[in-house]
Amino acid sequence: FGRYKALHYYVKKAYEDILISFERNNTIINVYVVSDKLADTEAILSLKLIDFEGNIINEIQKKVVIKANSSNLYFEYKIPSTIDQKNNMLYCELSDNKIKSSSIYYFVLPKQLDLKPTNIEIQSKKTEYGYEIALNSSYLAKNVYLDFQAEGLLEDNYFDIIPDQIKIIKFNTSEDFNNLNSKIKIMSLNDIFQSN
Repeated sequence: FGRYKALHYYVKKAYEDILISFERNNTIINVYVVSDKLADTEAILSLKLIDFEGNIINEIQKKVVIKANSSNLYFEYKIPSTIDQKNNMLYCELSDNKIKSSSIYYFVLPKQLDLKPTNIEIQSKKTEYGYEIALNSSYLAKNVYLDFQAEGLLEDNYFDIIPDQIKIIKFNTSEDFNNLNSKIKIMSLNDIFQSN
């Protein structure tokens, strides 16, 4: 009771005002943007080919105008023939002064990804709404799940952590903890694949 399941977080993301989606056609990844906003939105579309250790293979930026109430194709990305699709990802982001939307495209199915054990570092600090939690990993952490031995609601869960990019999450709670980190158990798809 009082804790959201995985489906809640996926549905929540699906109902954001602006979404990035992908469609693969052989060696081409079509990048679409869906907008439910009532006005056009100017933004920078950034595409980064990143390996699972966080190295940026290539990067493309493009100024775009996201039309109101629309779903349109904004970029056609050709997959480099030289990459290993099991340990690379295409990270896409829409931003102006802040990130409006982001999404990751994996070139193969989750069970085919070259996932390795990784140590996820965690820090937390007290805020007016509860706590702010910062997570970081030196290797791709897939489908990270935070299990709390504490009452409260997480802003996000079941997410991916891109190497060396800090993931910030709000934890809404009225409780006060001396050591919140000790009450958090972190699990990921990396752990499951390692145990098999």
